[in-house]
Amino acid sequence: MTQAVSCSNTTSTSIGTDNGNGSGDAALRKPLRVAVIGCGPGGMFVCHALETKRRQILQRIEKAQTMDDDDDDKSEDVSALEEQLKELPRIMCFEKAAAPGGVWRSTKSNANATSDSTTTDSTTSSGGNQQYKTDTNMYEALWCNGPKEVMEFHDYTFQEHFGKDQKLPIYLPRQAVLDYLLTRVTRHCPDFFQTYATFHTNVDTVTYDNQTNLFTVQTTHRLTNATITETFDKVIWSAGQNGSGKIPAPIQDKFTQAAQTQLHANANNTNIPPFLHASQLEQRVATQIQDKHLLLIGGSYSAEDLAFMGIKWGASHVTVLTRRHGIDVPVCWTTNWPHDKVSVVAGYTISKVEIVTSSTHNEENDKDVSSSYTLTLSKYAYENEIAIVHDETTTTSTSSDEKPTTKDKTNDDKESTPKPPSPKSVVVMDHDTTTTDNQNTKVLIGIDVVICCTGYSEHLDMLDKSCYNMSDQEYDQYWNGKDEFVLPDNWTMPHNQMSDFIWKYHDFDDNNKHTTQEKEGDEKKSDGNNHGKEQRHSNKPCDIPTAATLYPGVYVNPYSYRELLFVHNPNLMWLAANNFDTPLLALDVQACLALRFITGETPTPSRQEMKDDNYQQALHEMSLPLVRCWMDTEYNHAVQKWLSATTRKVYFTDDNGNACSRYDYPEEWREAYRQTSELELRLLARLMQDADYPLQLGSFDQLNEMGQTFMAINWGCRNYQTCSKTGTTFRDVSAEHCANIHSVFTGAKPVPLKGRWLDMDDLMENVSGMVE
Repeated sequence: MTQAVSCSNTTSTSIGTDNGNGSGDAALRKPLRVAVIGCGPGGMFVCHALETKRRQILQRIEKAQTMDDDDDDKSEDVSALEEQLKELPRIMCFEKAAAPGGVWRSTKSNANATSDSTTTDSTTSSGGNQQYKTDTNMYEALWCNGPKEVMEFHDYTFQEHFGKDQKLPIYLPRQAVLDYLLTRVTRHCPDFFQTYATFHTNVDTVTYDNQTNLFTVQTTHRLTNATITETFDKVIWSAGQNGSGKIPAPIQDKFTQAAQTQLHANANNTNIPPFLHASQLEQRVATQIQDKHLLLIGGSYSAEDLAFMGIKWGASHVTVLTRRHGIDVPVCWTTNWPHDKVSVVAGYTISKVEIVTSSTHNEENDKDVSSSYTLTLSKYAYENEIAIVHDETTTTSTSSDEKPTTKDKTNDDKESTPKPPSPKSVVVMDHDTTTTDNQNTKVLIGIDVVICCTGYSEHLDMLDKSCYNMSDQEYDQYWNGKDEFVLPDNWTMPHNQMSDFIWKYHDFDDNNKHTTQEKEGDEKKSDGNNHGKEQRHSNKPCDIPTAATLYPGVYVNPYSYRELLFVHNPNLMWLAANNFDTPLLALDVQACLALRFITGETPTPSRQEMKDDNYQQALHEMSLPLVRCWMDTEYNHAVQKWLSATTRKVYFTDDNGNACSRYDYPEEWREAYRQTSELELRLLARLMQDADYPLQLGSFDQLNEMGQTFMAINWGCRNYQTCSKTGTTFRDVSAEHCANIHSVFTGAKPVPLKGRWLDMDDLMENVSGMVE
């Protein structure tokens, strides 16, 4: 093990002048000064990349100095290495919180990373968005949704951290991961955070001078109110995607109005049921959830996580409400909820909120007054929406038109044959709810606690308009999402596993002047005119026309290169690994690539080169069925109809005799998901190549053996065979599943939890208590 040494991050060379080429005179400006905003994982990893490089140079200098005196190259080598050391950039990481870690921190584990970690996080609510006085976290009791095997680092394995003999589960709680991250960056550099970071420091403003190519950063220390203004050559925004909890104004307004109406009607009754954002959910709120009906507004992973937490905290029932619906992207990945305590209401939005008060007498004959919410819901209509309904055995469309279906699969003894649903089937709603006769409205009653899983707003207010280096028109287009993706005139979608039948589900309109292919595979018709942006493109012979307006990529941002360099100002960088199932690993790779751009080891492409690269990636994304669904509403509409006709909800009995269910998707759709998951890893593999990262997963064109191993781990880690009767979740992975997963660095295999995940202590710091 390398001996721990004191870090060094001092400035020894003054900043020079700009040469007018947009990047400044690097020879005069070295060492460059870099400001990093945020000391979450991304900010830590940038500093760790620099410290690792510094330590490697020191080791090479030490090795060169111990060479024989007869070696003529010794002094030259040492001199060159010392020059490299002097030219390393100087990084300062600004963090407004009291300690590092970002969303991995909790109010229970906020201390012991810095010497002045004495404050706690607090929040206030104002209007439609959550405005935070100080710091913000995600909700308490956070566990990883991804397997630890894809967040392990090459330079510090889990065996090194937890011990070679310590058995570990696949999924880890927040505190265990945070400790792992902090130890990784400090084990060779005990004064790491004293050297690279300043805490309790708010970044007030960042401006950019495109003549000198310098940023001016003003910061305020929140304990002393001292304000400092400094200049930097580069700025890396790493404040995290989970900045401030966001509640859409229409939702906030309806609940605020209900509370005001209640107070106006009875000033003495201040018993307003809890209404909060997920980020405000602390352990103390758990006592308000026990034996209560919990409503979660929003879908995806946050709703799934908090639904499980609601069950763990003893909620009598949990209802998940989301306006999003569709078979292609489930609201939640879980279909068998523990003890049937969760209902999912998809495709509806809130139209009215009321507070209902009731009173009972306790054992002492005292009057107890309680209040709950009653919500009136309206069906949420998307453009080109399909009315998808769910019945107990299958999923189908309300359309009466007959459509071709995939061949029925042979059922084994444990599966029941689906029955056709009634055309009037609706989403099942139970537990203290009522459903109106009109399918366009529903009513939820008896809601005791409401938690909004409605996303977050990034903290970008500190960045002045000048940082983006854009014209007024470009700036307006950037912030208002006016980008359109225009396909080449000769574009065709490559033939894929869905090409031969998806086109049959498209509503071809013979009167639409933009449609370039007729129904039933007729030969493509064209008047020879180029309709430009409005022209719809169609593959032949088995494709459908594209929408008139396409979303400009899913895994590519037209304004950033490699999801890192801002195209209009490469001196401004972002660290936000949103497009990866391996976010911590991706952040570490991005940090290494950022350092290479800063040091010049990887040349910065021209603006046109970056735009061309992004455009080619967006074209590639259009060739993948699932990604095209997200870019092209016309294609998505056809896919939705196909899935409505071919996806079944199958009930079966597991090996222990428990009733379970699952969605039986067409094989072609499962392949589309696999292709998209592989795309994410290929994008990560490309980043690794660019960054010369020690771990390599292949290339953008093809994954290597290590990349295929990552694919297998990511696809095999989750328990989809959950059971409502036994109360298992996706984190309750069996020994059989664990046997197929291993560390790519040490070969260590995970083990199952010693009990149900629902029975695990969320704040447990010692992982040894989780497994047998």
